[in-house]
Amino acid sequence: PWYESHWDRRLIRQFTPDDYDQCYLRVAELLETDTTARGMFGSSWWFDPALDNISPEFGFLRQVPLENGARLFRVGVTEFATRSAISLSARRRQLYETGTYVPTNYLLAWTRRDLLAWADRYRSQ
Repeated sequence: PWYESHWDRRLIRQFTPDDYDQCYLRVAELLETDTTARGMFGSSWWFDPALDNISPEFGFLRQVPLENGARLFRVGVTEFATRSAISLSARRRQLYETGTYVPTNYLLAWTRRDLLAWADRYRSQ
């Protein structure tokens, strides 16, 4: 079993790097008590590496996990990902309409061992 991450849009004020670190710490606490869980994962267009140049404000969503052992896997293009990615950004919509950007879902998986190691380092700072 893995914990699956999901963002609740009602919490938009907590869509920050610091709040995501706090979320990761809460997941680490769950992993410390639930020894059957193998880690956490999420799948979204938010994890698309193309966003580094298009919408760099999303970089923090991948940065901490990937710099601390997480893996990224291309899932593919879906209508939902496309609608979501272009609905809130004129820039992404324009790039999509010109064929420069194709919103693509990626799965980010962070193993128990690597997430707990990150949490230990974070707590000791």
